[in-house]
Amino acid sequence: MDFLTYAIIIFLVLETANVLMLYFTPGTQRGNGLGVFKAYEESKSDPDVHALVKYLINWVANTKLIFIAIMIVIIVVGNDHTKLYAVGALCISISAYYFSLYPNIKRLDEAGKITPRGYSRTLSYMITAFLAIFCLAIIWVALPKLNNKPLTINGSWRLIHSVEITEQDTSVTIYEEGRELYKIINTAHFSFLEHDPSLRLNGIPYFIVGGGRYTCKGQTYTECIDYCSDPTLQNTTTVYDIEIVEDTLKLKNIEIMEKNGVDRLTIKTYLKIPEEACKDINLAK
Repeated sequence: MDFLTYAIIIFLVLETANVLMLYFTPGTQRGNGLGVFKAYEESKSDPDVHALVKYLINWVANTKLIFIAIMIVIIVVGNDHTKLYAVGALCISISAYYFSLYPNIKRLDEAGKITPRGYSRTLSYMITAFLAIFCLAIIWVALPKLNNKPLTINGSWRLIHSVEITEQDTSVTIYEEGRELYKIINTAHFSFLEHDPSLRLNGIPYFIVGGGRYTCKGQTYTECIDYCSDPTLQNTTTVYDIEIVEDTLKLKNIEIMEKNGVDRLTIKTYLKIPEEACKDINLAK
């Protein structure tokens, strides 16, 4: 796990403890308990006022619970960018304490309405420490990304290997010299060509070309083959989960086989061809 995930987990653990205190022991002086406020005990003398106080306590606990649930979802299914933005949003929301709550709690502390005395200062230090940890986590994750060139799917890619996984079997196809598949992607369209001299159709070495439109939204890459030398592939659409790490592209697709209803997972790994190499090929021609 990365630094951002650890920071979010620490926040979730502490906030979960605070929510449990608000639900079951709101009068405690620990965490976010209201036992530090003398007015909390005084409110018990007026049933209507105390009922309102209990309502507000549960309202705050429920609001915290929403934050906790959202952050859990982000940890489980969110990518690095989602976590980064989520921690940034947390920093902004936590910072609201300094102008919305701190002036009031400081005034109550100075008036002797809080026990122990100096609680407002201690709470301010704790919240500042939270913000410092979150900001450090953001810097830790964001700086390397700023120094690196943005990853893009555009370019020329060579298929290295393909893995097909079913419940019964796993097969791996290595694309070495001789058997080759290339994919060329620009801002809106793609094309591909595959050549395998070991396979022959009507005495002619296997060769297929095609292309069409594509969309790439987040982690989802969708290809629509508009034209192809193989009629069975024309006008087909395939949806992939996409992963780009430096010069490596992985496309993952789950397909249900119509014949037997078995799910087949296909993972294709491509290696990006440097622009310099493409230029050298053009010059050679």
